[in-house]
Amino acid sequence: MRNILTHVSQFYSLALWERVRVRDLIWITLFFLIGFSPISFGSDQDDSANKQKLFEKVFDGAVQLDSQMVQKVLQGKKDERHYADADGDGQPEEVWFIDNDSRHPERYRPLLVRAIDEDGDLLTSHEPDIDSDLYVADWKADGSVDAVLDYNDKDGDGDADEMAMYFYGGSSGYFNEPVLRVWWGRDVGDDNLLWHDIGYTYDQTLCQYRTHFGGDEMFAAFALPLSGQEWIPFFENPFLFYDRDGDGVTEEVLRLSGVDDNVESIRWSFDADNDAARDQPRDFDVSITAWAPGVSWINQGRQRGQTDLRFDERFAERHTLRGIPTAPFLRYESAPAFARPIVWERAMLTWDEDDRNVDEQQYADANERWEGVIANGNEDFPQVGGPSCGAFNKRYELAMKPNGPLRYYYHPADGRLHLRGADKSWIDVDMNFDRRTDMRYEMIDEDGDGVIDQWSIDVNADGTPEDVWRSDPSLIQEVDWNRADVNAATSFARRRNQWREPLVHYLIKLLQTTNEEAAGTMLSLLNQWGRIESFSQDEIDKFIASPETQSYRYGVKADRLIAELKKYYKNEDFWQRFDRARSQGDLEAMLQCVMEKTGVDDYAKPEQTKISTGAVAWAQDWVPPNIGWESEKIAYRVYWGQFDFFGKKNDCLIYPTIGAMSYHDETEWGIDALLVGESAGCGGATLYINGKAWPVRNPAGKGEIVFTKRLLSQDETHITIEHLAEGAGPKDNPYTIRFHCFANAGRKDSPIDITIEGGKEGDEIALGIGLTKMPQEALLFDSSAGVMGVWGAQTPVIGTIGMGIVFPKNRFLRIQTTPDENQAVLQAERGKTLRYHIQCDWLRGRRFDRCPSAGDWLNELRALAAEVKLR
Repeated sequence: MRNILTHVSQFYSLALWERVRVRDLIWITLFFLIGFSPISFGSDQDDSANKQKLFEKVFDGAVQLDSQMVQKVLQGKKDERHYADADGDGQPEEVWFIDNDSRHPERYRPLLVRAIDEDGDLLTSHEPDIDSDLYVADWKADGSVDAVLDYNDKDGDGDADEMAMYFYGGSSGYFNEPVLRVWWGRDVGDDNLLWHDIGYTYDQTLCQYRTHFGGDEMFAAFALPLSGQEWIPFFENPFLFYDRDGDGVTEEVLRLSGVDDNVESIRWSFDADNDAARDQPRDFDVSITAWAPGVSWINQGRQRGQTDLRFDERFAERHTLRGIPTAPFLRYESAPAFARPIVWERAMLTWDEDDRNVDEQQYADANERWEGVIANGNEDFPQVGGPSCGAFNKRYELAMKPNGPLRYYYHPADGRLHLRGADKSWIDVDMNFDRRTDMRYEMIDEDGDGVIDQWSIDVNADGTPEDVWRSDPSLIQEVDWNRADVNAATSFARRRNQWREPLVHYLIKLLQTTNEEAAGTMLSLLNQWGRIESFSQDEIDKFIASPETQSYRYGVKADRLIAELKKYYKNEDFWQRFDRARSQGDLEAMLQCVMEKTGVDDYAKPEQTKISTGAVAWAQDWVPPNIGWESEKIAYRVYWGQFDFFGKKNDCLIYPTIGAMSYHDETEWGIDALLVGESAGCGGATLYINGKAWPVRNPAGKGEIVFTKRLLSQDETHITIEHLAEGAGPKDNPYTIRFHCFANAGRKDSPIDITIEGGKEGDEIALGIGLTKMPQEALLFDSSAGVMGVWGAQTPVIGTIGMGIVFPKNRFLRIQTTPDENQAVLQAERGKTLRYHIQCDWLRGRRFDRCPSAGDWLNELRALAAEVKLR
């Protein structure tokens, strides 16, 4: 039984069908007990042996852990690396260590790792990389393998193009024997962003928001039976992400689910209004979810994943994982073409009306879902995947038995895209997010032509509609299910927003002149709807800023007021004109009708609530002689002329409370990410006088330069501090170097203005702007862009960091290297300010930390240079 519960736990954490609702847990547990495990459960010893056999079947000796090496690693010092050079050529093939990274939960510790270099670039004293290395993980360091993580550089460009997470799947009822499973991902768009891991495997709760699932990308799940000779596609078959406009953000995501070559269901989603961005990369608005003919919930004798729908070789790809072939799975490029003409058993369109595509069961989790829009299941439509977007404020349109490929249309009457031939269409409105229905819309195809022509509005959700209105169906426009058409239809709808707010305003005015008591009741209700006590201020700000949210909420308010006005205002001519405009979706004409009857023109658009764009802070002498400046993205500091930075895990400010705490190990907010040593750090200066170097710093406080510091200016979004170095250069002709360092809200870079004063007339002056040399680094340089950077690591505790300088390219003289640092040497003039920018990053603090490369860091610096245009 313990084995069974282990398999169920793996199911939940590894998201076989993503996550599921609580009410499904009993069914799924029974499914595992009956379908995934044999009647004779076997012993833990048998299970462990099968696990080892399967790992060895794929990885041979790589998963046979030498007991002496295991003991050596366990007895070694913290963060010590143990290198193995089996062929004696002086270059190690592998490195063993205990991984103390904070991302790994306690249940895996001590986490022993055997990292095997598969591309011949591992050096003694260096960390293994993540382009073509294999990581074998032993949880609890008990001598047995629990997970294997494989990175592959398929095109030889030095970065990962594919990755695979291998884990034991237990005894599966699908294959009637133990299986090894794998999550395999491909970076189609080559942006070098793939899967976050903990314990060298994937945990849905801990990894999903730090796994990229974006741009052009795909993944699939496979299982290898103990007696099998190929990997069998297993439910995620595959999951596909498409960046249609090349902005690095996914606009379209298609999930196909099934076993082997069976297709059981699809979920196909769009960012319909294309408002996702790199810093908010998930904002899906609509999905179509469909079940295939012959699914198990219709044909009770079938297992999950078995249907009457299969794909043929025209749409298929075959791959090889660790030398073992996969069975065919749908090819990235052809999957949409395969899915589009299918006649599905049942289909449902889901539209996220309130721009809040989150886990409906976890309102505290405001993260937009990466899977697309997951429809909430109902008695007519079993849920596909999870967590669903919920029952409220989502528009559902259900086709019970489509008679052909799915079709769609835009209806100007309500400004929405619809599923043609839907048998049921509805919205359950929850305006204050108390998970109770405040209003209900039903949209009806009265004449059976496949197009909605009647809207029924139950304003108090008691089962009886108070308002019914009809549309002009001749105005509809056919829409294809592709990103361009869906986006265009949504653009039409957004143009209507300018009329919604004033319409609500004048409906209230007309109701006040008609029945003041009813108007008071309505105003009280609308105010109650506006109170969302469960939301944070950030979420409320997002609501205010979202055109989709405002369109939906003002539309609901207008419909509620119209229903109330109809009870008291009996002008037939008005209602004929108003209903005619409403049937055509002419909001401007509806507004004009109402304004004429109120006789006033007093609408003033409410002042837009200020949305927070970030924050800044500064501090000094928490440890003298520090002075620091920061945005919510990153923190910089300088002491004795040496520049340093703090990497952050999340947007936050640390200087108001930093104190004299230790930050050399990882803290709740991040880490001191650079060991400066004797160097300039991340942007300190060396003064060159007639070719001779005079470092502008006193390492460890030892030196003759006098440093002073102060705050120059501060507001909500900007900080300027001054760091002054007096007595730099030769004693007989000393110089004063003035640094002005800036923090700007929302940004990771810091502009620095440097001014040189004093010295001797006629001296030839230059400035070397330095970056600390690291034991393991790639030096990056592009003189045509005006950038220099490094990407590498100093210690296992910190891991990989990037540092960069952006400078005026017309001032560049040369690259200078010293034992401690790399410098970009720039032409300088006495009394004239030279501006450069520093930008640093701590890889572990990034949301998407797998697997940016040195080349990606160089491109980020180039992008900064193109933006700031230094001269």
